[in-house]
Amino acid sequence: MEARSKPRLRVVSVTSAHEDVVLLPPKGVTCVVGANNAGKSQLLRDLQEGAKTLDARKSVVLRSIEWNFELGNREESEQLLKTRALPGRTPDGLRYYQVSPEGHQVSDIEGFHDELTSTRDHTGGPQHLSGLFIRRVPAGSLHRHAAGVLRTEHSEDRQYNWLLERAYSEGDLANEVQGLLRRLFGVEVFLDHANHPAAMRVGVPDVEVPPINAPTTEYARAVEELPRLDNQGDGLRSIAGLALLLYGLAPDVLMLDEPEAFLHPGQARAVGRWLSQVADSLGNQIIVATHDRDLLSGILEESEASEVQLVRISRDDSGSRFTTITNEQRQKYWLDPVLRHSNVLQGLFHQRVVICEAYDDCGFYSAALSEMAGCANVQHVMDDTLFLPSLGKAGMASLAEVLREMDVDVRAIVDFDFLNDDKTIESLVRALGGDWDQGSLLYADVEKHIKGVDGFWAQAKKRGIAQVPAGAATTAFKKLLAWLRERRIHVVPNGELESFYKELGKGPDWLRGALAARAHSSGDATKFMGEAVPEVLPQSGNATSLEAGTARRSVLG
Repeated sequence: MEARSKPRLRVVSVTSAHEDVVLLPPKGVTCVVGANNAGKSQLLRDLQEGAKTLDARKSVVLRSIEWNFELGNREESEQLLKTRALPGRTPDGLRYYQVSPEGHQVSDIEGFHDELTSTRDHTGGPQHLSGLFIRRVPAGSLHRHAAGVLRTEHSEDRQYNWLLERAYSEGDLANEVQGLLRRLFGVEVFLDHANHPAAMRVGVPDVEVPPINAPTTEYARAVEELPRLDNQGDGLRSIAGLALLLYGLAPDVLMLDEPEAFLHPGQARAVGRWLSQVADSLGNQIIVATHDRDLLSGILEESEASEVQLVRISRDDSGSRFTTITNEQRQKYWLDPVLRHSNVLQGLFHQRVVICEAYDDCGFYSAALSEMAGCANVQHVMDDTLFLPSLGKAGMASLAEVLREMDVDVRAIVDFDFLNDDKTIESLVRALGGDWDQGSLLYADVEKHIKGVDGFWAQAKKRGIAQVPAGAATTAFKKLLAWLRERRIHVVPNGELESFYKELGKGPDWLRGALAARAHSSGDATKFMGEAVPEVLPQSGNATSLEAGTARRSVLG
């Protein structure tokens, strides 16, 4: 399929309530991510409403939208009308074209081009004709674009069935859809030309396909026995509808809200790759709001061959914020195999991420937080928190840097022996946006007090602050721990993860035994997690307060 020519509408940029400006690539995929209720779906609705008047005065998430509309000549306007508008006839037999979902109609090419010219000259864009140029598909509704049967004079819903009419008469369109569904789902889907009214069917008839000008009853009956697409799974129907919409109409700006709905992880990834490819080949702007890591991964896999924009939206009391990851950043992170195959992308869909050293750490601390959130009736805190393993201390900084640059609230939990290497500490502090100057002085003071102490770190890993000599050494360590805590690095005070349940030694069965013994609900564990995720505490603004920790433990009993 070839890219459409002018007339053409583009979103140049959007500006958030906090004056964050995002420049959209003229073609390609812009992927909008963020935590629950951040405003992803509302952003798409704001764009759709803004296209009607080419402003954002009634927007909820957006402060302003910059549009670009290229008019083109009369021949190009005629081609646009014939390929994107919905044709029809009045009861008197007069032809018309419906050019917007709201029902706006034009009766001839000349009037259509004149209307485009008038709106462009007065407002810079097509106003109420925007339905030809921009489409928004709400979550879970893609399947409607492939539903039903071929449009007839008795059809009640011509807007969607008309795409089947296009596929019926245009072999290239039907072949594109058929090929895509074969690649993604491994099934044959085709438009039944042998029976009336025509519908999408799934399978392969067991008789020879006759020439189009010599149909046979045998073939028609064999095709009629095959199941209709309407009776298949939601995932297959949704992507069939998306393919018909993209290949059949190719709107300049296509906004998709959670297109991964009903798809298995592998299919979502494949759809993400295809969206990047088709946006590049057709020249569309595709804006996707998603909660799905697999869809996002698929989109990013094609980022070297096509334009991909990644935007994270967040919201506070004063409005929305946008954070854009640059092409340079995206390529750097995506080419790193550790980051590429980690769960770091999942962090973009959470309010906060807690980076831990290993999977067992994540399991124990998430159990502790879940217990506390349930008791305090703030389960949303747990739901909006992702525990992410770094597979070692050295990997923490790179994960933290990616997430912080995408405006994710990042914290880290480390064992006491993390303090054994000032370079590792410095890397994590800087990755979290901190300055190391004061930390360097505090660390030098700590080193001064333990210098020459044989086997100190081996014992401190097991006992934590209890292994530190009393007096000035303990004071120096506590200052460093407090300084790190202010920078969202939380050091296990008693040594290591296993210190929360010493009855069972280290090993693959430790986490199972600790959770069975409910060690995650102990006073030490809940106090520590109250410091790492203070949002779970009744006094949520008191991040490191001992009183808040005491209040939390009293609730837990």
